[in-house]
Amino acid sequence: MEVHHHAHTARKKWTHYFWEFLMLFLAVFCGFLAEYQLEHKIEKERGKQYLHSLYNDLQTDIEECNISISGLTEQTSVLSNMNDCFNTLLNDKKATNCLSDIIINSKGFKDFIYTDRTIQQLKNAGGLRLIQNKELADSIIAYDAIVREMHIHQLVMENLQQISKDAHNNMIDFEHLSLLLVDKKTANLYLLSENTIDLNKYFNAINQFRLSLISQLNWMKKIKTKAEGLLALLSKNGIK
Repeated sequence: MEVHHHAHTARKKWTHYFWEFLMLFLAVFCGFLAEYQLEHKIEKERGKQYLHSLYNDLQTDIEECNISISGLTEQTSVLSNMNDCFNTLLNDKKATNCLSDIIINSKGFKDFIYTDRTIQQLKNAGGLRLIQNKELADSIIAYDAIVREMHIHQLVMENLQQISKDAHNNMIDFEHLSLLLVDKKTANLYLLSENTIDLNKYFNAINQFRLSLISQLNWMKKIKTKAEGLLALLSKNGIK
């Protein structure tokens, strides 16, 4: 019977296994680095896209501020003549011509519409971590905070606006008040009450709204300054 002998293979040295392990480790590590670099590049690009979008939003906000500032400046200028009108009516309750412009400019105001789509995305999706420039990230947070704070004041204004409207409705006859909103030249206003106390309450209500308009005007100027500063910072960092 023929006996077969198994062939003996040379035993591998430990250095062989070491190099196999090292090559495998390096392959995995390099793959990890490549994936990390790719993810970092994608996040950096996403961050840039957010900032470009924010730049456009800020331009819209500044336009809104300019519209609000223009309207509020006109309103507060007209209402600064309230004292003269009040004194005129104290002397002659029929001399209501001075009321027309006061009523028109104390029935409402231009709401500031905040374009916050990009900032909301940055806040909700954790996108602020994509903004690597700390000064820029802090400025974005500060800008959003001041606009949110202004909106609280705007809610107070809406309440004072309603009080002012109610005062007009209680003091001026409906027919001529309605005509005033169409054409002030055709409106022949007259007071529903010639009582001095009622007249005083009426002007106090309007004055409270006037003061809130002045405050809102200051808010709009602050927000515009903040928006322009943030816009300049974005430009400084190559975002347009």
